[in-house]
Amino acid sequence: MKLKSADTRLIDLGGKTMVPGFVDAHGHIVMGGLQALSANLLPPPDGPGTDIAAIQNILREWWEANKETVEAVNLIIGFGYDQSQLKELRHPDRNDLDAVSKDIPVVIVHQSGHLGSLNSKALELINYTADTPDPVGGVIQRQPGSKEPNGVLEETALMAAVPKILKDVGPEGLKAFAEAGAELWSSFGYTTVQEGRAIPSLCKVMQAVAAEGKFKVDVVAYPDALVDRDYIKENVGTTYKNRYRLGGAKLSIDGSPQGFTAWRDRPYYAPVGNYPPGYVGYSAAPPEKFIETMEWAFANNIQTITHANGEAASDLLIAAIANATAKHGKADRRHVLIHGQFEREDQVDSFVRLGVIPSLFPMHTYYWGDWHREHTVGPELADNI
Repeated sequence: MKLKSADTRLIDLGGKTMVPGFVDAHGHIVMGGLQALSANLLPPPDGPGTDIAAIQNILREWWEANKETVEAVNLIIGFGYDQSQLKELRHPDRNDLDAVSKDIPVVIVHQSGHLGSLNSKALELINYTADTPDPVGGVIQRQPGSKEPNGVLEETALMAAVPKILKDVGPEGLKAFAEAGAELWSSFGYTTVQEGRAIPSLCKVMQAVAAEGKFKVDVVAYPDALVDRDYIKENVGTTYKNRYRLGGAKLSIDGSPQGFTAWRDRPYYAPVGNYPPGYVGYSAAPPEKFIETMEWAFANNIQTITHANGEAASDLLIAAIANATAKHGKADRRHVLIHGQFEREDQVDSFVRLGVIPSLFPMHTYYWGDWHREHTVGPELADNI
């Protein structure tokens, strides 16, 4: 009160406490909105998804409670299953989901968002067959002794199929996802929220929601730079319009460590599934693409946020930023490492030297600490997270 003057405005909170607004360090509000509106397949303590039978029952109950929605969008959808927490220690496959429905597409999304499983009708919808090759940066898992898809899709194999899966959801449905996601984040005290991987069509949906005055928090989007650089360059900025702005570019070098799609510098410790000896995961695109795209970002003074979970992915991010820095100087671009689940000490030093901001994922140790110790990296490296 010693600083009080005649111009000071006093507000009595009536015994309540005011705290600063939280800024989302990395999130996906549209996918979060999908999660909020779909069947909750999360394992305990966040949901009832303990085994495949439970997953099937949850989907049936959600279908029964949302019959009009299912009929309108021609889709039964669930979010948050985690094979590492299921009693069977495997992904539900097309046969498991066919038991829910053979006539309506059924899609379930892994908790990481990097994998998913489809029933036969959904595979038919996206036209994935035994003749469909694995895309670059993704895997269509196959039935044993066959090339027939078993329903489980990894990384780009899932991402590329999403527009076809959601085709009957339409722009209005996507707007509902964006609104629900922003509402969910705001309920936890966030005042700035993030859509951490967008494409131009999704950005236009968020712009429309903003124009209707539906965002009561600030929303910042980072479109994928491997999809449409020109759109990013034309629309990036620091000023919000109707509480929305495009903040920079997203890059995704690898995938999910608990799903064994993160790109490591050594073999996974004891992966559960059909993996060859010495399996290290894989990159989402050819390495030279990331080197060249980071140089483009530096040349145009565009901030990047880069998903890199495994050590090999971080090595590539460090090489890309070092190369771009040598050509264009350091400046104040505030490049961000997203997740960085398995970092070596020398990589931490490199990120400090290059001025990279770490946006780490400490909740991994709560949800998957045992899984990392026993299957992904082993006890010694798990203790280093």
